[in-house]
Amino acid sequence: LVCRSQRPVRIFSQILPKNACKSTHQFDFYIDRFMDENLIDKQFKTPRLEDCLGACLDETTIHCRSVTYNRTSAMCKLSTHNRLTKPRHVQVNNNPNYRIDYYENNCQNSSVQLTHVCSDKGILVKAESKFPYTGALYGLYDFFTCRVEPHEKTTFSLFFPFPTEGKNCSDSITVEGDNFVLDAVVSMDGVQPLYFVTDQDLIYQARCPRLDNKAASSYPSAVVGTAVDIVPSSKRTGTVVQTEQSIQTTPTTTTTTTTTTTRTTPTSAPTTTQTTTLTSDNNSSNNKNSVTMKEEIQFDILHNGQNVKAVVIGSKITLQFTPTSRTNNLILVACQIEPVNSPYAWERDPLQIIRNGCQADGVGLVCPPESSFSGVKVSMEAFRYTTTSEVLFSCLVRNCNFGPCHRVRLLITKQQIVCVYV
Repeated sequence: LVCRSQRPVRIFSQILPKNACKSTHQFDFYIDRFMDENLIDKQFKTPRLEDCLGACLDETTIHCRSVTYNRTSAMCKLSTHNRLTKPRHVQVNNNPNYRIDYYENNCQNSSVQLTHVCSDKGILVKAESKFPYTGALYGLYDFFTCRVEPHEKTTFSLFFPFPTEGKNCSDSITVEGDNFVLDAVVSMDGVQPLYFVTDQDLIYQARCPRLDNKAASSYPSAVVGTAVDIVPSSKRTGTVVQTEQSIQTTPTTTTTTTTTTTRTTPTSAPTTTQTTTLTSDNNSSNNKNSVTMKEEIQFDILHNGQNVKAVVIGSKITLQFTPTSRTNNLILVACQIEPVNSPYAWERDPLQIIRNGCQADGVGLVCPPESSFSGVKVSMEAFRYTTTSEVLFSCLVRNCNFGPCHRVRLLITKQQIVCVYV
């Protein structure tokens, strides 16, 4: 099937290639686009679009990620790159004399076949690729400690020790009844860093018996699919950031509650203005009055200094918070990201990127907050969730114009930079 995307109506046509995949559609169609000529790996003439697309699916010498088809000249061009690997090289056709369309292969994961072998110590996962593969095979939750990165290999493997035997892959192996269940990933999309899981990546879920009285290879089983097909083990839970915090001083208690949210979508601007409310209650017996002060704080998402609606995976973005009236004296206390309208419960847990004024994502995507001339900002690397491209940012910003605030201090040692909330 061919799916025409970026249009109000999706058009499907029948193609019968030798190889097929389990996706709802085999190609995404972008009208009047083409891959840069310098990134074309193979080309030939064919009068039928179906033959061109079928050749991409059946290709065995290169990893065909995209197709450019010139309907005017009947030229079919195959490339090992796509919008994810080379976003700036997919160009717009401005020549009215040619009709050129661009197709992205949605079935790349069918090129790698996986098997596994159960043993007393762990699970051995073996992979065979129909053409030289470069990427990574890793535990879904243990990329940094449990992976292998083959380069131009047609066969590769990785041994995943059970949690009782080693800790390097322990987060990716769970116990369900009498079975060990492993969630492994084969990166198929070419996106860097490789630990970003997209719907093109292949997830392999292997089961092995954990009972000692059963033969090690008696009934191993596996489920293979993309990230939208398989729901990994549900034992992992996220931590929801606390968006209300209090600061106590003597004899005054100042409570600040500021929640600034924005939704980044392809159709809506990611700029939201919220209100900061601060209430000061004097505990002195001579003054029982309370004063409520409000000041708007603007939240912008910037890329190269410009407000953006959407960005490419891996792009550098800046979350910027700007007071609208008073002198800048803001502290970014907490920030979290969560997917919008994700169909899976395991993906909905918020990811904390800032906690107590320090970066908290755990994988180095986020830098510590820093003060700027206009407010406070955070630099980070854009990423996407498996099943949705829309994300919701929720942040707690404390305005220190009305009272004392805790501050963030960076302690630099020979080994690392430590962020401390003091």
